[in-house]
Amino acid sequence: MSVGPVTVSGTPYYGANSLQRPDGKFLIIVGNTSTATNIYDPITNTMTAGPNLTANAYVGSFSIQRPDGKFLIIVGNTVSTTNIYDPISNTMTAGPNLASYVGWGGHAVQRPDGKIIIVHGAGLSSTTLYDPSVIDTSNTLPVGPNLYSASNYGAHAIQRPDGTYLFIA
Repeated sequence: MSVGPVTVSGTPYYGANSLQRPDGKFLIIVGNTSTATNIYDPITNTMTAGPNLTANAYVGSFSIQRPDGKFLIIVGNTVSTTNIYDPISNTMTAGPNLASYVGWGGHAVQRPDGKIIIVHGAGLSSTTLYDPSVIDTSNTLPVGPNLYSASNYGAHAIQRPDGTYLFIA
């Protein structure tokens, strides 16, 4: 182990996550009820400020790569807000709203048809259905199927050999 570069925008905490860009650099979402992001360059081992989110990221924050190469960022923080990150132009824009807010235990699974079930966590049994191949014009994503029990801390899913998922709430 060796010391890496210090983040230049905020201190990572709850809701922090990262995604790899096509140029090999990483966008780091700071979380910590902040809109800050950082860009990490593994070649130069440096950190620079990235584009700000449109809402504070916190618990339940995660990202989903879309077929067009952009990323849907769920900010968590018990809000239904999302952002769209374009790694080519390094820009952040407001994304569509989820059917409900996301918090502890928020996560997603991709169905065989390419649609994604976003589990809200935060003691809820609700989900949102996201179709990344469709450009949403209503700015609100549809409600997905309800879980049989509420999901919360530590919630996740395991894909079974038959293609179905076991949701651990």
